[in-house]
Amino acid sequence: DAYMPPVFWVFSAGQWQRRVDSPAPTELGSVAQAYDSFRQRLVRFGGVDRVPALRDETWEFDGATWLRRVDVGAPPARRDAGLAYDSARHVIVMFGGYGAAGNLNDTWEYDGVLWREVNTPTPRPVPRQVHSMAYDENRGRTVMAFGLGSVPLRDTWEYDGTRWTQAPQPPLSFGGRYVVPMAYDPIRKKIYMFSGVGVGAETRFWTGSQWQLLTTPSSPSARSFSSMTFDSGLGKTLLYGGEDSLGVLLGDTWTFDGTDWQQLAMPPSIAAREYSPMSFDSHLGVAITQGGYDCCSPSGAVVDEPRAWNGLNWESRNGSLTPGRRSFHAAAFDPVINRTVLFGGDNATSTMELGDTWEYDELTQSWAQVTLSGPPARYGHAMAYSSSHGGVIILGGDRDGPRLEDVWVYKDRVWTQVVSSGGPGERRYVAIAYDSWRDQVVLYGGGDGAGPKGDTWVLRGSVWTQIPASGPGLRQEHAMAFDPLRGKTVLMGSGVPTTYDQRTWEFDGANWQPVTTAYTPDMWRFGAGAFWDSFRSVVVLSGGSPNRVNGLYGDTWAYGWDADDDLKVGGYDNCPNTPNPDQLDSDLDDAGNACDCAPADPTTKAIPSEAAGVTVAQFASATRIAWNELAPQAGTSVRYDVSSGALNTFQLTPFAPATCLANALSTAWYDDTGANPAAGDGNWYLVRGETSCGRGSFGVGRAALEGSQVCP
Repeated sequence: DAYMPPVFWVFSAGQWQRRVDSPAPTELGSVAQAYDSFRQRLVRFGGVDRVPALRDETWEFDGATWLRRVDVGAPPARRDAGLAYDSARHVIVMFGGYGAAGNLNDTWEYDGVLWREVNTPTPRPVPRQVHSMAYDENRGRTVMAFGLGSVPLRDTWEYDGTRWTQAPQPPLSFGGRYVVPMAYDPIRKKIYMFSGVGVGAETRFWTGSQWQLLTTPSSPSARSFSSMTFDSGLGKTLLYGGEDSLGVLLGDTWTFDGTDWQQLAMPPSIAAREYSPMSFDSHLGVAITQGGYDCCSPSGAVVDEPRAWNGLNWESRNGSLTPGRRSFHAAAFDPVINRTVLFGGDNATSTMELGDTWEYDELTQSWAQVTLSGPPARYGHAMAYSSSHGGVIILGGDRDGPRLEDVWVYKDRVWTQVVSSGGPGERRYVAIAYDSWRDQVVLYGGGDGAGPKGDTWVLRGSVWTQIPASGPGLRQEHAMAFDPLRGKTVLMGSGVPTTYDQRTWEFDGANWQPVTTAYTPDMWRFGAGAFWDSFRSVVVLSGGSPNRVNGLYGDTWAYGWDADDDLKVGGYDNCPNTPNPDQLDSDLDDAGNACDCAPADPTTKAIPSEAAGVTVAQFASATRIAWNELAPQAGTSVRYDVSSGALNTFQLTPFAPATCLANALSTAWYDDTGANPAAGDGNWYLVRGETSCGRGSFGVGRAALEGSQVCP
């Protein structure tokens, strides 16, 4: 089973948006949940953890924050229970599930204060799990149907708050079913269901005595484990995801208006895949991924479509020429030529490994094949840019025979083999990262002929050195990236079941340290991509497969520094030094309300900091003073004051007397056309910014100048 991390998604304005809230609910599978419309809380109960152990936790989500309720009592621990909200009595009804002794058939109610068991008279539904429940507001009944007992069940029951009543048995042609999504439509006053395990693409509604089949012009494909609810904004029933009869995970979204189904077109995602390397263009601030493997489609398809990550979304990059369908290849960005370099991999149409070299230019959004001799063809290798080698290096891989241990460097568009001494030996599915603090390439794990390894090596020039550091255990098909802000190599994913570890690992050049994070992607993922996003100062992880058999990840995660401990990292925190987990930004100026001095003014963010990067250049007609723009920090309304004075009086009276050359200047430069110091003399220049929130400073130690009110 693939246990998903506690990531919460909200469907709004026709699209899905990920919500990462604090504190996150416990990472559990097979939970039950229902929405309490009176208290406006999503309530979830139970589930099973990775041990696996059954849990009895009650959590509530109010639209902003998750809260674990420990003061409400708790039914016995269970998974796969049924929950529905009774809007007439303002209680959530729970029935059954799988507990310590097996399937259950107890009834509980939760009013937001306490859980209480309801001792309903006989007859009662038989014990079951993975059944379906919804509240029929029109008839004032909680409807419970189907599920898994000793066999798949086909019965339907109604609960009135006191007793359960069984509906007439359906005909034998109506087979047993379970994990069937069900939802009540208050506009059409019907409970609808769709498909389920062992059932085709059926849409039915509950008449009060039977499940009536509907014939619709369009329909989602048959599925189970999908989610279904009524969207009051759309006025339609919403269906999402699930898995098909082959276990392939689905990510489509549909709406139902009581007559027909309509599939919604979603914005591009990573296009769930594994073994699709990712490289970050530090020149334009965009990450590129190309190709990869869809482990879990019926045909095991190798994909071609390139995608680009702009920091918020994945975008398509469909040019006329691409490297074509391939997987197990590698890529890295070369900042010298401003191109992503891709090499090798497995061909989609044969088992032959590839040995071609491609370059991608994000500026023109185009691929070009480079015709040159280079490393032998391979797959499962690793690539990274190394400034000490002056180019992109490649190492290891497989040739459907002996694994490789050679090292090559791509420099000035020429491949050259690095004759290295010592080394880790043959490896495939290995991960490397360039440590710019220590000027070395870090290698961890990978697989040799005997299986996955757990060793650490560094390459300096042509010399390999093994680092005697214990750490993440046996790994292959994992991901690594170097964080140059903190000087740490970050390792994520993979491992083997006996060394399974959900933590993130960091290497400081000498030792590995585990990091436990509040939010954790499923770290048993193979073939994920990772890179350092220098524009947003985070390590990004995306894609991969939880078990290489029946699932792919299409998620994208950011990992980085969180100075204010509000669980928003790097450039994704719009107030990096002020806690604001809600990230509210009323004027949409990228400065959160918590740190915005003018939260209603989109042109103003803060009092300007000291101007930096001041330069002076002499031209024939003027002396030009220029400085770094303060608009990104203070807002586009920032204006500048420029003051000046003579150097021959500086030692006696620093910064006095002074002249205001420019006041409320809109540009980050000024031409001083009157600069004409006497022989042996010169001028000094200082700059400060100002917004409606206040005036900045000419700099530390300029108190006399500030106090003189030069440039009012």
